[in-house]
Amino acid sequence: MQLKKGVRDTLGSIEAAERILQLSESKSAQLDATINLMELYYGINQKSKAQQFAVKITNIDIANTESKQAAALILGQLALENSDYPQAMIEFTKVYEAQKNIKAAQARYLMAKTHYLRKEWSAAQTTIFDLAAKMPYFDEWVARGFVLLARVYQAQGNIPQAIATLKSVIDNHDGPQVVAEAKNL
Repeated sequence: MQLKKGVRDTLGSIEAAERILQLSESKSAQLDATINLMELYYGINQKSKAQQFAVKITNIDIANTESKQAAALILGQLALENSDYPQAMIEFTKVYEAQKNIKAAQARYLMAKTHYLRKEWSAAQTTIFDLAAKMPYFDEWVARGFVLLARVYQAQGNIPQAIATLKSVIDNHDGPQVVAEAKNL
């Protein structure tokens, strides 16, 4: 059986990063390898290994804010996937409060999604509006937030507002994946 090129490349990258982690004496190289392993394992759905490396990153002294943000984001996503909403919110809050970058925008969106999954409609709305107001330059996450907001309106029975929100996303956002999601809702 022959592996697809993407899978082969990912497995090769994992092997290389594990080698660096084992053989390198450089703490910086070890940190980079650990980050790569966390992301690679998460990408191929090996969640327990991704979690193991994410936890490791949070405990590495030389890990910078962005590295710890990446680890907390993955830990939050894993918690969300396991319906551990309180832990997901803790991790997403760490990401959001660390520094305002694209990871923080994603975390804010995921906080709103967590509220939505808990049927906390008002908190979901507030979080989405906060994302749009404080991080408008991350339009991908803002647009995703508005699609989620349409779902909130739909759940509340406010169908005209849901339709208007989706129309706004379709008319004003360029990202094909988000626009497709808005059109299919």
